[in-house]
Amino acid sequence: MLLLLISTILFLSPLLYLRYCKEAFSAPKNLVVFSLLSIVFLVMAFKYLSEKIKLNAGSTLLLLFFTIYAFASVFYSVNPLISFRWALEFTFYAGLFAAVVHISSGNKNVYFGLLNVALISGLLVSIIGIFQFFHLDFVFKVSNFTGRISSTLGNANFLAGYLILLIPVSLSLFFVVEDLIFKIIYAVNTVVLGAALFFTQTLNAWIGLALGMLVFGGLFIIFIPKYRKLIIISAVVLTSIASILVFSFKPEEALGKLEKIGQFETFSERGRWIMWQSAVSMIKERPVFGFGAGTYRVNFTEHEAKLLKTKEFTGYPHVITKDAHNDYLQISSELGLTGILLLLLFIGSVIFGAVRNLAKEEIDKKVIYIGLVCSLLAFLVHMFFNFPMKIAPSAVLFYMFLGLLASGFGVHETGFNVKNVRAGIFSICLALFLIAAPLQMFLFLSNYNLGQAIESGSKKRVNYALQLARASLIYSDLAGNTVDLRTHFYLGELNYRLLNYKEAEEEFIKEVELNPYYPDARYNLALIQEINEHYEEAYKNFALTLEIDSNFEGVKEKLERLKKKLKKQ
Repeated sequence: MLLLLISTILFLSPLLYLRYCKEAFSAPKNLVVFSLLSIVFLVMAFKYLSEKIKLNAGSTLLLLFFTIYAFASVFYSVNPLISFRWALEFTFYAGLFAAVVHISSGNKNVYFGLLNVALISGLLVSIIGIFQFFHLDFVFKVSNFTGRISSTLGNANFLAGYLILLIPVSLSLFFVVEDLIFKIIYAVNTVVLGAALFFTQTLNAWIGLALGMLVFGGLFIIFIPKYRKLIIISAVVLTSIASILVFSFKPEEALGKLEKIGQFETFSERGRWIMWQSAVSMIKERPVFGFGAGTYRVNFTEHEAKLLKTKEFTGYPHVITKDAHNDYLQISSELGLTGILLLLLFIGSVIFGAVRNLAKEEIDKKVIYIGLVCSLLAFLVHMFFNFPMKIAPSAVLFYMFLGLLASGFGVHETGFNVKNVRAGIFSICLALFLIAAPLQMFLFLSNYNLGQAIESGSKKRVNYALQLARASLIYSDLAGNTVDLRTHFYLGELNYRLLNYKEAEEEFIKEVELNPYYPDARYNLALIQEINEHYEEAYKNFALTLEIDSNFEGVKEKLERLKKKLKKQ
């Protein structure tokens, strides 16, 4: 049952899409992934209640410490509900890791089964993406295609983070199989995945994969010298294909970034620098324990606003983001240096344990482990520039690959002999499962209803859109993601369009209470307050808008106009 559940997650997670969600690509993936992961978690709890389970004791203990620490952050968090939700989701990924260790335990057939399911799904995603590049996106009809493919993940960077996990694994299976037909299949699969990665034009993912592949070749030469010639031939072929793609399709965006790297001239680079420096500012403020799991989004606008006032960031753009675009900085800002240290110790214990054990393994397993190690290393590099650990399809692969590696060494049957202790642990697991089920449904429904509201509003069905947005608010308040969805902002806009100015002002006030440094909300609130003849409040919020974002268009003129109105009073 566990194998079937995990295979289903692997296959479905990157393919799901629902147009009418506000986050059309991520919301349905999150719903299905976390729902199925919660079932995996509960099944593991049942097994632990009735029998001993196989675990890598050292790595699992570090993972358990990190999970408990994430839950502990709820008690000092600036937003306890968001922190609890983050810790709960991470717990299910930890359950996936434990389940993969338990069912595989070094079994090569399980490895092949899970990896092949992941590669089949990855191949479908890649083909859809390549079709998209040639304007044959007949499945998802992405309207904002700009030359960087995103396939079913909705964002080129998300797709790149997913693909760099699969490419070294696909190449390693090419070396493992002996049948010529299967070698051709894996070779073609590797080329298609690589082509899709190329068309994402995600430079940092290319760099991550290049470093991963260098390690791939080095480990092969050290531990499996008989493949030395084949490795050299493969490297020449892959380099030639990459060169042909570069000269044929000229990825101008990626090459432009490479030429100007570190100069912070592009919007993308400047935006990232603000996000990173905001995270650094948070770390300096609370270096040991952070602000609480998942709370970067809550604190970002305040720290960004302070940075934009400094000379160093003169002319930098205001950025709307929930993530630091650097997983290491984000986790450090949320859980402090203690949290990032625990997480890195867990990841490091798995990777270094697997590499240390390579010499003892049979050749086929060595090849698979080398592929998994290099996939994870490429992913860890990509984490410096994006937030792939928050993207469900990538995170599923990441923790599954860690589980497959950890199952190859130091695995023992474990479990408390005291029935009461087992029953207590199972009760905790069951309680988490029962909390997670409605929580995930509320998250999805809030996203779906708001997405429908935005769609209906664009078609001038404003009254119906307002009903849907109000329904979304009920669910988002229960799930604690109103601050993320900015539901009050949309409610304010819809009421404004219906000339309900009093209600619109109330909604924008609620929005700025949740997101006080969100300039669009401040600006809209000031506009409504001016209409409602609340001139002093309007002047104050226009001034705050300018304070948050000095480049906000049209604010200075409105401040001058309000000065005249206030003088006449």
